[in-house]
Amino acid sequence: MKIVVLAGGISTERAVSLVTGTGVCRALRENGHRAILVDLFLGLEEVPADLETLFDAPDGLCPDAKIEVEAPDLETVKRGRKDQGPSHIGPHVLDICLTLHAEHGGGNNSTFTTHVVTSSGTDTYSAIAAALGSLKGPKHGGANIKVVKMFDDMKEHISDYGDEDAVKDYLKRLLHKEAFDNAGLIYGMGHAVYSLSDPRANIFKAFVESLSKEKGREEEFKLYSMVERLAPQVIAEERKIYKGVSANVDFYSGFVYSMLDLPDFRHRQNFGLERPPDRGAGQRRQDYPARL
Repeated sequence: MKIVVLAGGISTERAVSLVTGTGVCRALRENGHRAILVDLFLGLEEVPADLETLFDAPDGLCPDAKIEVEAPDLETVKRGRKDQGPSHIGPHVLDICLTLHAEHGGGNNSTFTTHVVTSSGTDTYSAIAAALGSLKGPKHGGANIKVVKMFDDMKEHISDYGDEDAVKDYLKRLLHKEAFDNAGLIYGMGHAVYSLSDPRANIFKAFVESLSKEKGREEEFKLYSMVERLAPQVIAEERKIYKGVSANVDFYSGFVYSMLDLPDFRHRQNFGLERPPDRGAGQRRQDYPARL
């Protein structure tokens, strides 16, 4: 099996992360797996899209990675990272995003998939592969990509981002299957559990606004914020749903990834990074007893 171990970064635990990650890589290789360690010193955007050529690296270390166990110079990092401005807020916002996505109960789709598949008595690799297949869907881990593409389409049809009537009209056309992908959905709005509000989205919003100011994309943030405010009204009027609809955490996460210049295919990968503990715990619980 091919396995990528992410380690390093720029936190105070960098040295521990690198030592541990290298040890994990070597142990995996000793057990017959092809493993590499990728140091995130320069950010996720520096990880090559095609990892195939890296799996023969000695000791499982990515040959292009900047491996420096000592504490990094943050000013050097700021100059080296594509996603950084003077305030160095990018990694912090990404860290918040990953943490908030991980903050979820065991009832989400991919974790439940782990329960179901594990109940058949299959191995861990197969169960996690099935969970990742679930995570790939546009109504789960792929939701933030849909949100970004929906807003791209919205911006093509609305010349003035501050025109509430135009935005409302576009949202109505979404619900009537007359805009974007004709699915009748306003992506990023609503949640199976959270109705009054998604606390993760509420926490995240202030960080997203700060990043948008640093990246010079305040107008887009204002558009996102307007849609977050108007969508519940439009849904209530057009669908006669009054139980409460609010933005979920995926409403803003795709926008953050785009501001960090992360390509679309990284969005699901990032989501996949956050949930392994949840899925692993779900599989462990399912082992005793081994039935659904």
